[in-house]
Amino acid sequence: VSLLNSVVSIICGLLVAKWILPDELGSFNALSIISSYIILIQVGIPSGLSRELPFYMGKGERDLALRYASTAIFFLWYLSLLVMAVCVVLAVYYGWTGNWPFAAGALVVGFTSFQALYVTKYLKVLYRSDEHFIRMANIDLITTLLSVLTLYLVYKYRFYGLCIRALMNFAVDWYYTDKWKPLDSASRFDNGCFRSLLKVGMPIYGVASIYGLWPVVQRTVVLGVFGAQGLGLFALANIVQGILSTLNNAVANVTFPKMCKLHGEGKGIREVLRVPLRPFLLSLGGYALLLLAGWPLFPVVVAHFLPNYQGGVEAAQWMFPVALV
Repeated sequence: VSLLNSVVSIICGLLVAKWILPDELGSFNALSIISSYIILIQVGIPSGLSRELPFYMGKGERDLALRYASTAIFFLWYLSLLVMAVCVVLAVYYGWTGNWPFAAGALVVGFTSFQALYVTKYLKVLYRSDEHFIRMANIDLITTLLSVLTLYLVYKYRFYGLCIRALMNFAVDWYYTDKWKPLDSASRFDNGCFRSLLKVGMPIYGVASIYGLWPVVQRTVVLGVFGAQGLGLFALANIVQGILSTLNNAVANVTFPKMCKLHGEGKGIREVLRVPLRPFLLSLGGYALLLLAGWPLFPVVVAHFLPNYQGGVEAAQWMFPVALV
């Protein structure tokens, strides 16, 4: 599924770049920068839940695991609603003043931030076993199909088509992730559980934020120095980086909860570390092959299909060794 998503992402990303000029694509990509900074307000609660939920399920302490889930949903649900409400108010204001690109952008930021904070950071954390991962794979297939079907919107409406496409992806992702979620828990705040989630999650969140924020900082610097057109050219690097990170993210999403569950069952460190070993070695070999093939071939592909984006080729090439590292 991850391989299929990667192939489709490559095709969709290249088609979007072919139809959209760099300055338009840069303006849209600037919205993702805003959302990436907004997501930081989750302060590690999802990271704590991703560890504590499978851990206590593995120990057989289901009631305590549900208390953690209830506290997390309370915090992330209302946080997501607050962010979305602020963005909707801004969208109404910009629409009232006739600034329709900013109005559409505010809606995209609000709904995609909601998607990241609630759907990705809470609902998808509930998926923790092989059966659950099959459901997640089906959701990925549905959203991948949607991304193909909605390409016409980009071709027809350009910037606004990108916005509509993002909103549709949010709606479908939310619907199926919630419909097939493996665990139901009431929204109830528990101060003790919140402190525990914070204590466990903050170190994980800190490391992940340092690592995960670097691409966002890159895009922020590019936008500040070169403007929307420069950010549009840098979209080639973003496309390559996003595609290449798909496999790593898929491995992490599957192995991390399995490791936590084994730890909760009292398994030793060696047995826990066997879980990610094979996927790690396979991904390492895969990225090495991609580097050897992708570095020389990428400029040729861009020259033939995306002549307007040749200024972004060199930055995109460096994403191949970045993925390997």
